[in-house]
Amino acid sequence: VVRWNASKLSLVLAATRADGSLQAIQRVRLGRDGRKADDGQPAKLSRGPQDGAMVRLPGDPAGPLLVAEGPETGLSVWRATGHETWVALGSMAKIELPTDRRVVICADDDPRRAAKGKPANAAKMLRAAVAGWRGAGVDLVVAYPWAIRRGDKSDFNDTMQAEGIEAVRARIEAALHPE
Repeated sequence: VVRWNASKLSLVLAATRADGSLQAIQRVRLGRDGRKADDGQPAKLSRGPQDGAMVRLPGDPAGPLLVAEGPETGLSVWRATGHETWVALGSMAKIELPTDRRVVICADDDPRRAAKGKPANAAKMLRAAVAGWRGAGVDLVVAYPWAIRRGDKSDFNDTMQAEGIEAVRARIEAALHPE
């Protein structure tokens, strides 16, 4: 589900339906340093309907399921934990989650409030989605990249770069096993 296209310096991700059929792809253009391309062109290019499709990274189906928005977060939490991870290429709010296992929503650290005091759209959508999933019987917890929220739109890849893979693992474990 994840491939490297050396000729285009791009990471290519395949999003599938629950039955395994391909529904969408996303190409993430990178620079020679491995960071997202920053040349004025869009770094991400998606094709196909993203709603309900996931990039499904393998792990123990008896363990927790990690759910992330975007490949940077998804690959970071998967690498840190080895847990099965679903990566949404668009909003996580439209994902149908299983009710037969623990789910960890690996959220970006989006601002809780917009500049004028109104709820920020991403945070508001995530809160509504979490309420809906819980109402549907999903056993879930939400993990954020930092122990103290920053509201700076950072993600678990930022945590990995700043503090290392152990810090990412610790944030997921803290959500799974709060004190």
